Amino acid sequence: MVKLELTEQQAGALVQLIDLAIKAGGLNVAEAGVFFTKLIQSQLKSEGAPEDTPPVEPEIETSQVDLKG
Repeated sequence: MVKLELTEQQAGALVQLIDLAIKAGGLNVAEAGVFFTKLIQSQLKSEGAPEDTPPVEPEIETSQVDLKG
């Protein structure tokens, strides 16, 4: 077993990356993405965050790309 320690912000960023991978890869990666996302989110909840506290969303700036050329 491998244990990985992340801050809440790092975990949130990882969940965002998994979300992007699912959107890009579609059904081929969806099952694995959902599995890992649920695993990360369950760890965040078990760290003592109150139930009514919304999940931490990292502040990551992204640039928009014009794909129309």
